[in-house]
Amino acid sequence: MDAIKEWALMLCTVSVGSAFVVFLIPDGNLKKSANIVITLFLLSIMILPVFGKDSFDVEIPDLSIDDFPDENDYSQNYNDFFITSSELVIIQQIEDILIEICSDNFSVNPTVYTDTNGNIVLSDIHIFVFTSDSDKVNIIKNKVGRLTGIVPEVTVENGNSEVY
Repeated sequence: MDAIKEWALMLCTVSVGSAFVVFLIPDGNLKKSANIVITLFLLSIMILPVFGKDSFDVEIPDLSIDDFPDENDYSQNYNDFFITSSELVIIQQIEDILIEICSDNFSVNPTVYTDTNGNIVLSDIHIFVFTSDSDKVNIIKNKVGRLTGIVPEVTVENGNSEVY
């Protein structure tokens, strides 16, 4: 009998407390969300005697501040993401130019890094083309240089050996 009395007292206390919380929350999307949470909480209190007190044990995970990455890790991941994205954009832009110029395969290798001030810097561009496009080296240098502001180093490859 005492268990029912405790449950009824808890239900009344939670109901009054919930009504007070709902009264304090301003109208809007937050109130709708809060009403749903409070309703679910009240329903769980109401069915507590059916399942017994032991079945509602909830294990709260032990969270430590040491488990989270620090500011340097976030900063490094952020810089790595921007450098990778920058390289991809540069490669795509240069490949769009080379597709129009070259008749054979080619590859583009830009050198991108972050300087001491945190700026992303494009320092070098290496373009590898086959001998079939060796007569277009000056055109490639000119067009890529105009696009990027850096005259690329163009390497002409002949099979396995390289010709400069």
